[in-house]
Amino acid sequence: MATFKVADGAVYSGSYAVAEITGYNYGDSVTLVEDSNAFDTQESYKVGKKKGDGGIRCHYDPTDTNGQNTLRSGETVTLHIYPRGTTPGLKEFIGSVKIETFKTTGEDEGLVEAEFTFKGILTEEVITE
Repeated sequence: MATFKVADGAVYSGSYAVAEITGYNYGDSVTLVEDSNAFDTQESYKVGKKKGDGGIRCHYDPTDTNGQNTLRSGETVTLHIYPRGTTPGLKEFIGSVKIETFKTTGEDEGLVEAEFTFKGILTEEVITE
């Protein structure tokens, strides 16, 4: 079984790495629309709209002007998630997403964290460059 560490990967906004990543998530789904009729013996479905969303967690870095600072609510960015790294031949998830939320949190004796959520479809592709 192949497993990977978050530290092996990267998240980019456009062509710039997002600094201090501590985790990320992404998922997509479709709406299933029932299209069975009175003469069917079982339910059947057609695929409706596809949707995707996810989030990025980081140690907050206000000096990351080309990474974290581009991920503000309402902004549209080209997001790249590299689960295993940026080496050509590996897989990435890429797509244009809309940033939905940005928030920072802090705890006593802890680091200030930043969290970004987004909506949009990412496609899995092979890294070419």
